[in-house]
Amino acid sequence: MTTAVRLKVPLSRPDLGERELRYVQEVMRSGQLSLGPVLAKFEQAFASAIGRKHAIAVNSGTSALHLCVRAAGIGSGHEVITTSFSFVASTNCLLYEKAVPVFVDIDPVTLNISPQRIGEFLTKCCRRDQRGLVINRETGREVKGILPVHVFGLPCDMQSPASITSRSSRIPARPSALPIAESRRVRSATCPVSPSIPTSK
Repeated sequence: MTTAVRLKVPLSRPDLGERELRYVQEVMRSGQLSLGPVLAKFEQAFASAIGRKHAIAVNSGTSALHLCVRAAGIGSGHEVITTSFSFVASTNCLLYEKAVPVFVDIDPVTLNISPQRIGEFLTKCCRRDQRGLVINRETGREVKGILPVHVFGLPCDMQSPASITSRSSRIPARPSALPIAESRRVRSATCPVSPSIPTSK
């Protein structure tokens, strides 16, 4: 007779040490809990870490994604390719602007959005109109971008979607939430707010 072993694997576990606690205490004691000097320092340090001139801190990943969607000009009448294997924020940020998420499957190994499924959707379900826009044949809506989700700290294969979209449709891949950078190799696994968001034209 075998005995079942129950393992508790946390979805995420914060890594907080004495330094983090000291920084929080400094802010709490300053009496300025929002829009203070620590925020500006954080934005500058963050921008430097990801190789950008500017960074904007917001209250949540949801707000950051929403800003990205607005900055990319995504709105009513647009569709965005994404994955349902995610927290609801990566879909809500599209719905806030009345855009429609188009879900494609994930890779069974990485659990990230599958570049192959993106390619299949674009080739089988979409066409390019006279203006060069990518149109979903079934709905008639413009497919405006791709919103990948980097799951559990593993960045998506951003090269394959970029290659697919540049070859077949010129749809820009949009940034998404979760890891900032797993390593130097994935510095381009973009964080939610990036001043280098590509336009669709």
